[in-house]
Amino acid sequence: SGDKLLGGPQAGLILGRRDYVMRLRKNHLFRALRVDKLTYIALRGVLEVYVESRESELPVIKNIEMNTQELKKRAQRVVRGLKKIGQKSVICEIVDSIAEVGGGSLPGIPLKSVAVKVRVEGINAHQLAGRLRLADTPIIGRIEGEWVVMDMRSLLEGEEAMIVKGIRRAID
Repeated sequence: SGDKLLGGPQAGLILGRRDYVMRLRKNHLFRALRVDKLTYIALRGVLEVYVESRESELPVIKNIEMNTQELKKRAQRVVRGLKKIGQKSVICEIVDSIAEVGGGSLPGIPLKSVAVKVRVEGINAHQLAGRLRLADTPIIGRIEGEWVVMDMRSLLEGEEAMIVKGIRRAID
């Protein structure tokens, strides 16, 4: 998997004996499933990063390797931003969490993580989660009881403000 295993473009890679790979190329679905040139270029760039031992520069690898202290700093930035909204109806907490590197390539590998859980008086968790999903930039959290929980390991660097903005718009 180009995206899950390598942190690059979404692509399925087939490796194996030449005669088996050639048989697959002759399948009538090959033409429909082949990737475009942009995917090849992106995949080449990611593979070069690995060849040069610079994989820690890739966002997905950065997030997997990030320690919980850094994740807690992200969470604190989100909570500070939510408190600046100035609405007492927004209740948020920083909690320990377990994130999973997911998908068929890395099924269910648990990682210690940090999350921000949010609830808003007058809006149930399902309504809040739905509004966040429908935002200009969708925000996906999980529902735990009355809370919408957002794991900080799934954010890219600097996206904390986007979470705050999304929640502000969801409660207006």
